[in-house]
Amino acid sequence: TGRYIIAKLLFDTKSMSEVTLPAFPGEESTALQIQRNSIHYTYSLDSNNNLRIKNDNTGEENVLNSMDTQVTGLNFLRVGSGGNNDTVQVTFTVSSRIMQPKGQESRAFRTTLGRQ
Repeated sequence: TGRYIIAKLLFDTKSMSEVTLPAFPGEESTALQIQRNSIHYTYSLDSNNNLRIKNDNTGEENVLNSMDTQVTGLNFLRVGSGGNNDTVQVTFTVSSRIMQPKGQESRAFRTTLGRQ
């Protein structure tokens, strides 16, 4: 699930035209909003710790993690200054909702997203 989320974010941000949230370099947010092909998309957690992508133009939403996992600690830090330098560092943890005898499985992820 975590690798899929990273791949989806990398794919979407490499063709974005701008980052609108976090708005300024050095600013952190629990949501990421980008514009791609004149459409604004927002990535954020819902109250059940599901990572959702929302098409802000149509209101359509999709969950990016599986139903057996949850996402916590989602944070976006804008490190780029805009234009071709629009880059955002993302961190999050994916954990299993199913308790195993050895305990709950979880894995932390961190990467930098940007335009290509």
